[in-house]
Amino acid sequence: IQTAPAESTGIEQAEGSELVAAVLNYENDLLSKLAETEAANDIMDVHYAYNNLIEFYYKYREASKEYFDKAIFYCQKDVILFPTLKPLFMADLQMIPRIPAFQRLAMLYDQRGEYEKAIEICGLGIKYDLADGTQGGFRARRERIEKKLIEAQNA
Repeated sequence: IQTAPAESTGIEQAEGSELVAAVLNYENDLLSKLAETEAANDIMDVHYAYNNLIEFYYKYREASKEYFDKAIFYCQKDVILFPTLKPLFMADLQMIPRIPAFQRLAMLYDQRGEYEKAIEICGLGIKYDLADGTQGGFRARRERIEKKLIEAQNA
């Protein structure tokens, strides 16, 4: 399943009530595509549908608590799905591609001050030997969050 980037939906050019309508239409399109992939029981397409929803909700997370929560929800679903996906990626690609749900979920938990949960997700990223697109990877991210946790506990 492939979804057009947000720029092609008219969201970037819309303003005011047109912007709200464009965002809601795009969200509905993404949710419809997820429902189609779930009905077809294609686990790889479900993963890509989750990625599209994660990217959407993450982008608009500051707009509403509901979108922040939905970003977490779809990240969690993709993280849970990953152990089933790993052998499929290895068979098809002979490698594990970057799985954004782990990085995004760690970032979202960190932003909420849920440091223990963020540390746990970083640990899973390390366990699965995933890249997070940063120089230090999940190990460095975990160390930064552990420092925040210690500071919060000492405050």
